[in-house]
Amino acid sequence: MGKYQKVVFEYPVKEIHGKPCSHTKTYFAINGFTKEPYISKLCYPSTTVTAGMLAQRNLFRDASAYAKNTMTDATKRAAAEVRFNAQTKYHMLRTFLMSEFMSGNQVQG
Repeated sequence: MGKYQKVVFEYPVKEIHGKPCSHTKTYFAINGFTKEPYISKLCYPSTTVTAGMLAQRNLFRDASAYAKNTMTDATKRAAAEVRFNAQTKYHMLRTFLMSEFMSGNQVQG
């Protein structure tokens, strides 16, 4: 095999929550090449979803859908590219469209 190999998990990891810190250590994977363990340090993992978190997820989901729909429709994309080329802040059309949606300046139609 080549120099880089896939990570081999010691046990199935479905998801990991929490902010990395130095309070606790959780070993969850071994590097397939070096055989060194990857260490996840978790601090006070969150198990609750607040209304604010849910609202932010929904906003991001809707912004992603707006960007996708705009980029796949040829006429909407052409108009978006004109707006995109008129600005200098964003370097990618998708990021520009998501920002446009999140700021409430999305173009309808």
